[in-house]
Amino acid sequence: MVRRSFVTITYEKKIVGKEKIMFSKNNKFWFRNIVVLATVSLVLAVFPSIADIIYSEHTQATLDGIISDTQVTAASAPDTRTTIGIGEKVDCAIDANTWEDKDCKKVDDGPWTDVNDTIGNKTWNAIGNGGTVSPTSGDKTVLTAKKTPAGVTVEVTVYDSNSQYVDAPVIKTKPFSVIAPNGQTYSKDSDCPDPCWNNWENGTKYMAARTYFNATVQPTTVSFVKAEFREHFPGETSTWPNGDTFYHSTGSPPFEINASNQWDPDDRHFTGGLFSINKLYTGSEWQDFKPENDIPLQYKNESGTWKTFYTATGKAEFYYATGKARATVDGHEGGLQGPWQAP
Repeated sequence: MVRRSFVTITYEKKIVGKEKIMFSKNNKFWFRNIVVLATVSLVLAVFPSIADIIYSEHTQATLDGIISDTQVTAASAPDTRTTIGIGEKVDCAIDANTWEDKDCKKVDDGPWTDVNDTIGNKTWNAIGNGGTVSPTSGDKTVLTAKKTPAGVTVEVTVYDSNSQYVDAPVIKTKPFSVIAPNGQTYSKDSDCPDPCWNNWENGTKYMAARTYFNATVQPTTVSFVKAEFREHFPGETSTWPNGDTFYHSTGSPPFEINASNQWDPDDRHFTGGLFSINKLYTGSEWQDFKPENDIPLQYKNESGTWKTFYTATGKAEFYYATGKARATVDGHEGGLQGPWQAP
């Protein structure tokens, strides 16, 4: 027998000369416990204990506001403007470098320490009828104004990393006003070059004039380059001194503008002619003739309806004494031109 400690171990000699461990009912239970304790000790040695980490709020997360930059520069307003034209596009973004979020952290029963939390997901939204945003996630988006004037607010909701203390999301907004065109201005550019028709030499004089005007859609504090425009001539008529019918332009020709709201040069001319000078004779006397007509200018709104935003006044002037003619719009006169040879 040997000295007992936790268990009692009995040795017995066998013929082969080897020792065999003998167990009694009293020592089997203690032996199993020793094995379990040894196994647990080994596991704890290999796998350290898991610490208890607690987070709490230090200060609410903060972020600078939305940065906006119009994609087209207006003639008389900065790119940071929040009044935009129908159809305009605006780049909107947040600066993730301005994110600040401080939490508190404690490990087990240790002291509280300050830790920074990182920025998480960002969700963009457009509130109101004035526009839409795309994409709806990430650091930036594009606001596209609708083609009907209205208000729209760009909103971004920014979350923290969701891995520490979960702060309330930071919400930033920026309101925009979407406006429609409200007028058009004109100025003379040039008269018809090299002349438009053959100069008169003999026979019946013919009257005609063509003048190019600079035309600018108003206001120039926004850009309407993404809008759709047309002139809409209703087909008015006037009567020549000799009793013939003078037909004003009929139709709805489209026109395009550039980033500064100016018309394409090919679309900005006004023409009257060619007409025989005999149309100025009543049968008993000669008379000048200056017929006027309305020129409604229209844009297409979000529903596809053409809306009149300004009505210009066009006028053609024909003078019997010289056979000359002039094209005029909104009081801006072209040069006197002609007379011309019979076509």
